Amino acid sequence: MFGIRIRLRPGMFAGVVALLALVVALSGGAYAAGKITGQQIAKNAITSKHIKNGQVTSADLSAEARTRLTGPRGAAGTPGTPGVSGYQVVTGTSAKATGAGDWVDVTVSCPAGKKVLTHGVTWTKLDPDDIQGIGVYYSSVAQGTIVGGGTGVKFYGYAPSMPQNWGIVGQVVCANVS
Repeated sequence: MFGIRIRLRPGMFAGVVALLALVVALSGGAYAAGKITGQQIAKNAITSKHIKNGQVTSADLSAEARTRLTGPRGAAGTPGTPGVSGYQVVTGTSAKATGAGDWVDVTVSCPAGKKVLTHGVTWTKLDPDDIQGIGVYYSSVAQGTIVGGGTGVKFYGYAPSMPQNWGIVGQVVCANVS
């Protein structure tokens, strides 16, 4: 009674067939991937050529396989360079200058086993009741000499016009050097 006639123009048939083929191809792969289980795969059917590079990790291997991948321990390497540890700052103060242009000195030593890394010295007001603090005298000399095989520094200073109650304070940075 009712007859439907579809007229395809030239070239349309090929487009319809291509569309149907695409729909089947896209749905068929998803269907297969969701339906295949590990029990359905025959033993030894999957080989290394079927596995993408970098996809197998140590967690995928048995404990026995992981043990076989570990080789014997190699020989010890060469020792590293010596290190420095246990930094400590040690301070020493000289006697007070008399104001007559005299020399003052103090030796600051590192604790046992430690060596001098660096040092510094400054002229300082040594009177606790005077708040003048640290001073620089351009006509003064204050320096240090390493002593005791590198375990201390002897600081000495001279200022021809140094006021009374000034002296030098030496600081030494010490450390264990291995």
